[in-house]
Amino acid sequence: MLVKIFADEKEFYDFFQSSPNRTIGVYSKVDDIWGTITLKDTSIMDEILGMENVNRYIDTCILHDLVMKEVLGIDEEMQKNKDYVDYLRGTKDIIQVARDENKYQLVFVMRPTPVEDVERAVTHSQRMPQKSTYFYPKVWSGMVFRLLSD
Repeated sequence: MLVKIFADEKEFYDFFQSSPNRTIGVYSKVDDIWGTITLKDTSIMDEILGMENVNRYIDTCILHDLVMKEVLGIDEEMQKNKDYVDYLRGTKDIIQVARDENKYQLVFVMRPTPVEDVERAVTHSQRMPQKSTYFYPKVWSGMVFRLLSD
């Protein structure tokens, strides 16, 4: 993994907007430091998830299976139960939330999962990892489903 540290949040965002694939943003509230981690050697995800898993290189898998599970020791059950983990999504300003809330020590910033990755998973009949397919804004089902005939 390539770790990059930034002088401030603006420098972080300038880099993050055009950063390479497999890059996850990190904010340490304890140290007030912004950084990124980038998976350079994809073979580690091949070992962890197996070559048959088409999702193994998406940011969510890298975060859940490599960073949280292998590095931080937060297993899948703890992630599902939200032990030590909370998910912020949508339009919330994560920077403000991270600074205002005392319960967060680390904040991971991720870009949306590309549609191509979702299509690949569907084509191979594989489930996407938890929280990788959150789409916003949500469409109201009443607006989508309507009988067209009597």
